[in-house]
Amino acid sequence: MTNSDIALVRDFTDELEESTGLVDCEFKNRNACPHAAASWDAMVEFKFDNDAFLLEFRNVFMAVLHQGSGVTNPLTGCLSPPCLIGA
Repeated sequence: MTNSDIALVRDFTDELEESTGLVDCEFKNRNACPHAAASWDAMVEFKFDNDAFLLEFRNVFMAVLHQGSGVTNPLTGCLSPPCLIGA
């Protein structure tokens, strides 16, 4: 798993070395990173209900496709949001 995957259930706020991307805590067991309170409940629901995850993912993905994202990408020529995928 990547840091972005783990950050859905663990809080790296005080544990992430930004220059290297290394995290100073473990996923579980001793020295475990604290739970990510903002997304914990949704992640627990999605862990046990893949259909709920797929439905929510589809809704968010379609919104990004139709409305664009707030992330600029000079490589695709989008210098100011909303940046539409495939535009």
